[in-house]
Amino acid sequence: MTLPLKNFKSFVLTNTLGTFLEYLDATLYAFFATIIAFNFFPEKDPTTSLLLTLGVFAISFIARPFGALLFGYLGDRFGRRNILAANILMMALATMMIGLIPSYAFWGLAAPLSLILCRIVQGLAISSEYTGSSIYLLETILKKHGLFSGISTAAGSFGIFFASLLAMGFSHFHIENYWRCAFVFSGFIIGLLAFYLRRNQPESAAFLQAIQARLIHEKPAHVLFEKYKKELFSGILISMYLGVALCTILVYSATYLMRLGMSNQDALIISTLLALTEACCAPLFGYLADQYGLRPVLLIAALAMAIVAFPLFCFITHYGFWIVLGSFGILSIIVAAFDGPLAAYLVNKFDVSVRHSGVSLSYNIGAAVFGGMIPVTLTYLIDKTNLPIFPSFLLIGFALLAVFVLWREKIRRST
Repeated sequence: MTLPLKNFKSFVLTNTLGTFLEYLDATLYAFFATIIAFNFFPEKDPTTSLLLTLGVFAISFIARPFGALLFGYLGDRFGRRNILAANILMMALATMMIGLIPSYAFWGLAAPLSLILCRIVQGLAISSEYTGSSIYLLETILKKHGLFSGISTAAGSFGIFFASLLAMGFSHFHIENYWRCAFVFSGFIIGLLAFYLRRNQPESAAFLQAIQARLIHEKPAHVLFEKYKKELFSGILISMYLGVALCTILVYSATYLMRLGMSNQDALIISTLLALTEACCAPLFGYLADQYGLRPVLLIAALAMAIVAFPLFCFITHYGFWIVLGSFGILSIIVAAFDGPLAAYLVNKFDVSVRHSGVSLSYNIGAAVFGGMIPVTLTYLIDKTNLPIFPSFLLIGFALLAVFVLWREKIRRST
């Protein structure tokens, strides 16, 4: 499908705006974790309170495979476009409601239960946003898949960046209940704007061709599990590494640095710059993947993480602001090198008739579930082991797993 230049720019902007919004909304919770803990889980032990808050953060990620199964079926059965519009509306409403829920002191047990419900809705909504919008983008633009995969990834990273910026900005001006303002602003203003822009998008060209060729299955998930087991399993394993790396370096970094003793403002500045770095680098590595191949770029990126994670975390735990920023900055560039081309790699693993289900399940079981458990897991393990460098061990382990899977696929394809 070839779009006129004006429509092409509008199409890319509208498609990526939704991804930007959903990652902004989903990440706000992590940046306000300590404040949410105080308002909804008022335990005497601050670590217990934070663990409960991060546990609710993980719940939305656990919900995502169920959303991937549901929206993957709908996307493969009825088309990509309407699913994306529904996703963004669900996310906007749930995010706005988080900002409006009364605290535990005012509403009692109903407050944390309502928070959990909103996080589940967010998890269901975001389950097919990044994957669905990437599929939609790459099925419509039939060239430079690595580059546009990187652009789709950058939109999510810019969402994380803007979430960190909102958290830092509202906290700086000391507005009463400033965290609530961030959720309401994000959900109501940006969410409804993105829904309005996305609702009139055309259907994916590849999906329309599949309908004409009678390739659409009544039960796409059944076909996926029967004929694409290897592709699904390898996609899950590769995505596991990305989820662990993204959540450790971009999402958990602010909480991690605060617990090391860094001021809230400095920790948020670093996390903001990390998200910006990842967002700017992802398209570059997507472009390089178009030139040199998706698998080689992914393989080198995972291997680089396995090599540098431990020494860089040694710097992070023992040195000052600029060393911490530089070390985390290198890690965020390495994450971008893997994150940028990954969507294109996953999209190419599955045929159009099961693509929405296959890509969404691979990414959400791997990246979402394992990544979503990272904040609560690391908070618990660092507290119990008293090893601040513990995140590096997880990064190395999952990076080596990705290297193994990618190398095995290279061997299998060459024989």
